[in-house]
Amino acid sequence: MKRFALLLTLLPFCGYTQIHNRSAVFIPQEVTVHTHEVNNSGFIMNNGIMSVSGNWTNANIYQGTGAIVLSGETQVIRNNDQSINKLVIDGGGDKIIKSKLVVNAELALLNGIVQFEDNGLLSLDPAAGIQGGSTASFINGPLSWSGTGFRFFPVGTNRQYFPVWLSDVSGLDLVIAVEAHGEANKLRTGVDVENINPVYWTIKTIDGQFQGSHVNAAVQSIPADRSRLVFLAGTNVEEDLAVVANDGIFPEGDLDVVRSKEIIAQSIFTVATLPEEPVRPSYLSTTLSPNAANAVNRVIKMQGPDLISDGFLLEVYSRWGNRLFETSSLEYMVSTGWEGNHNGQPIASGAYPFRLIYHDRTGKETQQTGFITVVY
Repeated sequence: MKRFALLLTLLPFCGYTQIHNRSAVFIPQEVTVHTHEVNNSGFIMNNGIMSVSGNWTNANIYQGTGAIVLSGETQVIRNNDQSINKLVIDGGGDKIIKSKLVVNAELALLNGIVQFEDNGLLSLDPAAGIQGGSTASFINGPLSWSGTGFRFFPVGTNRQYFPVWLSDVSGLDLVIAVEAHGEANKLRTGVDVENINPVYWTIKTIDGQFQGSHVNAAVQSIPADRSRLVFLAGTNVEEDLAVVANDGIFPEGDLDVVRSKEIIAQSIFTVATLPEEPVRPSYLSTTLSPNAANAVNRVIKMQGPDLISDGFLLEVYSRWGNRLFETSSLEYMVSTGWEGNHNGQPIASGAYPFRLIYHDRTGKETQQTGFITVVY
């Protein structure tokens, strides 16, 4: 076995069908070892790269600052509850973790879905980072992370990728695990919702005290009125969830991501769309009395809290078809209004045809014609 260890030390590239180690294997920096299967009951010191296309079983001691690349299509990983400095998920298929596995420095998700069996768990040290994360490679189960600050959880469920970014995790001596779950429609929302995300997420406090974080979560659909997209958060699936407003929606690669306006400290949350409130009526006052005692009656104004300025138009004509007044400013017609003047002079008493176009907050266009009556 000593000759085998020396061979790995001297050659920059080594290829083996299997590594069954009962003694000691040393892999220095800048050395890459490609193998199908690893079964270690001895000692492995890896400071280089071990690319493994088959199962990885460590029954004794694994150490080193090197990387393990899981490059096969379907692989089982048992690491005796020990740590790996850098873990690379590649090659596609499922990577089934069957024990606790701690990553010290970096987790790279390139191609392949991480699954768990037999109480397997993937955990990241406080200083660890994550590269990648996509529909082709994510964590299908819980991902735990020690420490506070920014934390990215590239999780998903049912072969769907629904990552979460916790912007500012706070807590004491903290270890949390985030997991995505299906069937969010079975949650007790506490309020009427028009649409709910396919998944909900849980934050499990493994150690310490979780004090909360702003949450950024992937969403599947966005309503035209973005204020209707909200977070729903609670402490368990049996209670009604509370509404937390969003603080913006932004793209992240191919995903749409929504950010919570407030810190979420609950252990369960999802994203949903609230029902659209009915559009409140809009109208144009059509009677003008310049000498009225009540100032409200001295101008023509546009009324309606759900109007938008885009595409607004008001035209007023004489009985012979001459245009007396025109504006495309909704703000002017709401705040100031038309006083019944043409070229600086008040128009005479009578009925004047008008044409009006306006849009409500849903984008619906309304065109209206009629008469404005001027009375002195």
